[in-house]
Amino acid sequence: SDHEKDLVKDFIKSYLKDDDVNEILNKAENIENNSNQLLNYTNIIKKNSMDTKKLNINDWIFGLLETLIIGYSLFLIIDSLIDKSEAKRRKFEEATNITQQLYFQDLESLASIQFISGIVLLIFASTIFSIYFRIIRK
Repeated sequence: SDHEKDLVKDFIKSYLKDDDVNEILNKAENIENNSNQLLNYTNIIKKNSMDTKKLNINDWIFGLLETLIIGYSLFLIIDSLIDKSEAKRRKFEEATNITQQLYFQDLESLASIQFISGIVLLIFASTIFSIYFRIIRK
């Protein structure tokens, strides 16, 4: 306001009697405007960098979960292959009657189901990973 400018001019006159008060005031206003522009610019950069950090954290969390799902599905696949071969071996070597043979045959069937579950989970995880980085991440 004009009243504030007059107060500032009086203050400047009290210290600098020979200098042009209006010129000093104009220079001070320019410096203030430039500093406000710089402050606005740094705020924009800060906001954008925070958004980037949030995206990177989300990507890290998604990547970690994706890795855990893939690891678990691979565990299911490998474990099912081991269980199936062990059940097959025991069916021929240890089974003495039909009931024991059926038991080991059921274990083989369960291992096959576990294998299929691991494959389906692996395909699901790969699909979600692909969707995230091709569609959602854009």
